[in-house]
Amino acid sequence: MIHLRSQQPRIFAIVLALAATSMALAQTASSGAPAASVVVRVGRLLDVRSGQYLTNVAISVAGERIRAVGPADDIVKAAPVGAQVIDLGAATVLPGLIDCHTHLMARIPDERYGYEINLLTKSQAYRALEGAANARATLEAGFTSVRDVENEGSGYADVALRNAIREGLVAGPRMQVATRGIAAVGQYFPFRTSPDLAAFPTGAEMVSGVEEARRAVREQLGRGADLIKIYAPTGASRRSRSPRWKSSCRRPIAQSARSPPTRRRPRASATPFWPASTRSSTGTAQTGARSS
Repeated sequence: MIHLRSQQPRIFAIVLALAATSMALAQTASSGAPAASVVVRVGRLLDVRSGQYLTNVAISVAGERIRAVGPADDIVKAAPVGAQVIDLGAATVLPGLIDCHTHLMARIPDERYGYEINLLTKSQAYRALEGAANARATLEAGFTSVRDVENEGSGYADVALRNAIREGLVAGPRMQVATRGIAAVGQYFPFRTSPDLAAFPTGAEMVSGVEEARRAVREQLGRGADLIKIYAPTGASRRSRSPRWKSSCRRPIAQSARSPPTRRRPRASATPFWPASTRSSTGTAQTGARSS
């Protein structure tokens, strides 16, 4: 992504204005008051269906929904009495972007043992505040929805952040969260801690066997997960020493996650093939090396 320094203050002003409006609307909705109306005038708007830019247009917003888009004069005339009007001048607006793979809770030092240091030195409350800062930065970059696929050892801080954004307490994109993630014992970070530190925090919820896996799914769903993520190497690489998920264990995970309206989100390890998603009827494979 290219950042134009001369345009950066203007871009941030636009995004912050919209973010403030979104927070106000969310607070109005949560209080049970009538939905507030806002009209946003822009110089150009990208029509993603036609691939063309529309000029001198306005966007009418009621509550958390876009009600109408069209010529600015017509939209302003049709707006309810008392509607707030935000004039962005000649700015160009496009629909909010969606990032399908984020880790907003993960500000991990880029150094040796950075992952372990992160787990050792930061409380879950601090991780939640880091997540709020990342959420705001993500929104300011133009992403209005994210699928946050595992929080890298911050417990259920991502659930708290998602809820805080919904209630308008902090600025950020809409979030779907996977909470802790699920991995076989010995399969996921941290790998380089002393065996004497049995209670050292882990980057995912470690399970061994069918019943532990099923319990982990139910617990995470009960704590507010929107989707379930499993770290699932398939054994296709003979050189890999990572523990394997057998189909007899993957299947109960899929069955437990299928009970409520939730999709599972498996993560492929660095193996040549990724057949598990087709055999277990899961959602999609994530970040696998040559996964398919």
